[in-house]
Order: sequence, then C-alpha cells, then structure tokens
Amino acid sequence: MRQVAIYAGVLTMVGAIIATAQAPPPVESPLDPIMKRIGPTSGKLFDLVAVGENADARTRIPELRKDFSEVEALFTTWKQQQGVKFAKDALARLEALDTALAAAPPKPTVTGTYTGTADVDAAMRERVSPAAAALGKAIASMQFPEAKTQISVIRAGITDALTFFTSRQVDEGIERAQDALARLDAFETVLASSDVTEPKALVANRSLAEACQACHNTFRTRDEGGKFVLRPGAAPPPSQAPSVEAMRSLNSACVACHTVYRVNQRGVWMLKAGVLPSVPSN
Repeated sequence: MRQVAIYAGVLTMVGAIIATAQAPPPVESPLDPIMKRIGPTSGKLFDLVAVGENADARTRIPELRKDFSEVEALFTTWKQQQGVKFAKDALARLEALDTALAAAPPKPTVTGTYTGTADVDAAMRERVSPAAAALGKAIASMQFPEAKTQISVIRAGITDALTFFTSRQVDEGIERAQDALARLDAFETVLASSDVTEPKALVANRSLAEACQACHNTFRTRDEGGKFVLRPGAAPPPSQAPSVEAMRSLNSACVACHTVYRVNQRGVWMLKAGVLPSVPSN
C-alpha cells in the first residue's frame, strides 16, 4: 500500500509539472506595457532624488506624468473608479515631487562623501570595521587590555556617525548611534571588572554587534564594488529631505495601486485576473 501511495504521489507531482509547463503564457492587457515603462523610470527617478541630482530627476517627470495619465484614461474607460482614484493620487504626488525638486538647492560640488559632516563611510570602513575584528580576536585570546583599546577606536567611529546623523537630523540614526555608544559603555564596564571572563566579554560583544547590525539594516548597503556605503536616500541632508519624502510618498501611491490591480505571474507583473469585469484586448 505504501508503494502505491508513493507511486500515486509521484504521478500527481509529474502531472502538476506537465500542467505548469503547458500553461499558456500570461496575456498582456493594455495596462501592462505602460507599467513596464513606469517601473524603470520611477526607479531611476528615486536613485537621482536619493543622491541630490534634482535637475536630472526633474527630466524624468514628464515621462511619468504622461504614463500616469494613460493609466487614468484606461481606468476611466474600464469604469474603475478606484483605479482612477489611484492614478489621480499618483499624478498629484508626482506634481508635489516636482515642486519639491524645483525648490531644492543645486547639488554642491564636493571633494568628500559628505560635505560639512563627518564622513560616516570612512569612519565605518577604516576604523570601526577593523577595530571590531581586532576586538573579537582580543576577546578570544583574553587580551582584555587590547580589547579596551579597540573599543576606544570603535567609540570614535560611532561618535562620528552620531555627529553625521545629528547634522542630517535623522532621528533613527541618532538613536542607533546612541544605543551603540551605550552598549560600548556597558562593554567597558565588563572589561574593567575584576572578575571579567571570556564568556562575559563575548556576551557584551554580541550585544554591541546587534546594535551595529540594526543600524546597518537601515542605513548601509554595498556599492558596485562590494564596499559598504550609506544607503542612498537613507539620510538626506535637510535641504534634500522634502524631495526624498515626496518620492517616498509617490512610491506609496504606486504600491497601493499594485496591491489591488497587479500580480506577478511566472516572473512577469501583469494585471490581476478578475479585478475587471472585462478588459479590452490590444
């Protein structure tokens, strides 16, 4: 009986694979080619806004305005009031973004990563990261005086990060840096105690690593060369913050529409089946 059950299961699985392979490819609606244009354009727009290339970013807005208007016209033809509302909302947020970009000052010519602030990338790569590695080795060999030395280096780097986030008025970054500094204080207390042991030091080191990782998850990413850098748009200067916020608002409008009308079929984003009574063919 067990062999029969296994055989039946295999046949069912094979049948499902064959059915999937024979399934017809998704059929495009008139909405799909427009959305395929909007995706790359809006993605490039976000990248430009994130790094303060405001003039270049504004050149992408007419194309998006035209595409959003076409989406609105389609939903009007289909008598989809919710879709019309989504499209109008996206257009309004696009205009708000254009206004914010027009009001933002030109991107300054800089010689460093962050003009007028501590260079947080250099602080992390050149000081905090090597010191964190050396700290782990010092603990493993129970060289606690050396561990204290590395903590001082880490503290200087995280203090630079705190200065950076404070200058950028980024509350979450300030909180993350302050949390890491507090855990460094606790770490030093452990190392200064007369009964310090490797397990106690390891617990304190894990606590510090958790704080660093929490900040990395929000603010760090890798560039094309594989190096960790500040995530674009994660900590804009105050003058750029309105543009970044307007871009995020536009993205939220797009996500709201996607949630109702779009679905990923076999790796391709398409109009969700059944959301419209009838969709005119191309």
